[in-house]
Amino acid sequence: QETEPKAGRLFFAITNLRFTPDGEGAKQMREIGIEKVVFASQIPFKYPEASFLRVESLPLTPEEKERIYSRNIMELLGIPLA
Repeated sequence: QETEPKAGRLFFAITNLRFTPDGEGAKQMREIGIEKVVFASQIPFKYPEASFLRVESLPLTPEEKERIYSRNIMELLGIPLA
């Protein structure tokens, strides 16, 4: 299993993507690839709940949310997945 960080990959923080509660945010994430989106809380500058609500309010599958919350960043940093 690979444990080195992946070089040359572009990722988007959830806070930098356009947010609309009508599903356009989820559509945008799927267009760029869910595997390229990572969770960002913006602590200490903003309340972390806002970022959680952003993810939870989108019509995403549990697997897509799991990728955004943890799997994508673990893969980027080369952290072995359980």
